[in-house]
Parts: sequence; C-alpha cells; structure tokens
Amino acid sequence: MILGLVALFAGCPGPEPSSEEDVPRFGTSGTFEVVTWNIENFGQDALTPFERVAAIIRRLDVDMVAVQEIVSQEAFDSLLASLPGWGGYRASPSSSWQELAYLYRTSTIAPYRVPFEIYLDEDQALPREPFVFPVAFGSVELFLINNHFKCCGNGIIEADPSDEEARRQAASQLLEDYIRSELPGRNVILLGDLNDEVNEPRESNVFQNFIDDDSLFNFVTTTIAADTSQATYPHPPWFSFIDHIMITASLFDEWQSSGHVETLRLDDVLDDYFDEISDHRPVAMKLELAPSLP
Repeated sequence: MILGLVALFAGCPGPEPSSEEDVPRFGTSGTFEVVTWNIENFGQDALTPFERVAAIIRRLDVDMVAVQEIVSQEAFDSLLASLPGWGGYRASPSSSWQELAYLYRTSTIAPYRVPFEIYLDEDQALPREPFVFPVAFGSVELFLINNHFKCCGNGIIEADPSDEEARRQAASQLLEDYIRSELPGRNVILLGDLNDEVNEPRESNVFQNFIDDDSLFNFVTTTIAADTSQATYPHPPWFSFIDHIMITASLFDEWQSSGHVETLRLDDVLDDYFDEISDHRPVAMKLELAPSLP
C-alpha cells in the first residue's frame, strides 16, 4: 500500500514555477501610469536579468518607469533592446555608478527634451543628482523628477550636516525650491527611492517642508505608507516604506477623481524576486489626465 502511494505521488506534477507571465497588469487604456522602481545594482554583473525586467514592464503595461541604481549603460541598452516600442535615457551614460534612468512607451509619451540633471554641485544633500524629464502625455505636459536620496541614518535629524537624515531634509528643501522657482503651476511628479518614511513625527520627518504646504504638494503614497503589507523595503530590521510619489497642485483634481497608487508586490508572483531582481518593490500610480490641464 505504501509503495502504491509513493508511486501515485511520484506521478503528480509539482507546482508550476513562477514566471513573469504571472505579473498582473496595472495600466489601462484610459489612464496615465508611472512606476518608480529601484532595480538593485542593475548591470553590476553578467547575470543582470534584463530580459526578466523587460518582461515585467511589458506585463505591467504602463506608460513610464523611473528607475534607480542603474550601474551599467550596456545593461540599460540591453534592457531597452528587449522592450520594442519603448525609449529610455540613463543619466551619465559613461558612469559605472548607480545612476537614475527613465523608460517610456513611445506610443503614449512624447519627450519635450532629453532629461537633465539639476543641482550638480550639491554633493552633500544630493549625491545622486535629481533627473528631470519634461514629457507630453497626449496634450498634457508633465515634469517628472526622479530621485535617489542618501541612505541610512538613525531616524533623528541632527545638527551635523553630514548626518544622513539632515542630508535628506536638505534635499527635500532644494527640490521644493526648484519646483517653486522653475516649475510654478506645472504638472510635477516627484518620485524615486527617497530612503525615508513619509508618516514620521514632525520633528524627524525629512519631508515636513512638503507636508506643511498641502495646498501645493501631495505625497500620494501617504495613503498606503502605513500599511505594512505595502512596504517597499520589506526586510527586517529595516522594514519600511521608502519609495514615494508626490504630485503638485495642478494634478490634485485628477488625483481626487481617478487616482490610484499601490506597491507592486512582485515577490507574490515571483518566488526569487528578492534574490534575483531587486531588494525594493516598485510603486505605481495611475490617474486620468484631462486634456485641459495647463
């Protein structure tokens, strides 16, 4: 009898291995979608999974992806080659450092100009220069600002200017100044790996300058940041929500009427996601954009 059971189970197929085909679609034909995604040290070695990353992006069916930690231009070019119908730019193409980059669907996104870096001399507050990309989605003009803030710290903002928390706070203030002076009234989407929580107490919140002016700025990720199931860096003891998307006032009505944001839990459908692709989960936002926007 035991031998019969062994034979029975030996003939049963095991669970199907997970694949990128299991990634659920996020985009729709009637919305604009953008994703921020830290793809850990992408291009650092010969095993870079550019084909798998491309397959994930195709399955998500979104309009734009702002990515961080792109180490190799060659790997980025290979990723683009695996994405027919997509364009892309990586900051500092000759660099082997963790750079910012954009990927965009050419059928829905029209660049106004090549993306550019700002605050090139602010090495303390912004060791990775923000990457600005002016684009059009239909007749709607958008300005994306991709970021990767300084990592780490003790959760307390100290007077020492070398303190990581103070550096992120200074970065937030510089970006606010840039938006106010260079992009007043524009449709701005600031996003990226900001390496800090948005729902911390006032005295330790590096984004407090944005939060204080809720008539102009809205971290849309605040709506999900307290949900532990949506943590973007779900690794004890640093379990946290540190990848964010923020919009400016000219997009508030669209956000209120049609906006949606969520952490894409790719590890739910890809068993080896954290081992083979990234230590961060992406965050995605969608909203309907009316052609009448300025």
